[in-house]
Amino acid sequence: MVIILYTSTKPTPHVQGLHQSLVDHILDYAHFPMYALLTLLLLLVFCSFDIRRQVAAFTIAMFFGILNEVVQSVVPGRSCSFHDILVNAMGAFFVIVLINFIRKYPKTIKT
Repeated sequence: MVIILYTSTKPTPHVQGLHQSLVDHILDYAHFPMYALLTLLLLLVFCSFDIRRQVAAFTIAMFFGILNEVVQSVVPGRSCSFHDILVNAMGAFFVIVLINFIRKYPKTIKT
């Protein structure tokens, strides 16, 4: 969470040789893996993958994502975006779906 908050309070980087809108687009979709990892780490902290812990991890990740967007709204060079919140939710939800798939079909994953 600290890493996400730290990177979110920095101005959008300017990468020489790339159009700024492309950099912004790439960074928008970086939310997906960050919130997927956050949700997975929360589940590991809970030491359980039952449905209540999954809902709790998803809720915490989403609350943090919304809070993070609110913080960004007051940071110069950053803005609050519903799109970012949606991508955060997709990343968190992906991990929940993946974990449930692995738990339901463990033999499918093994080669």
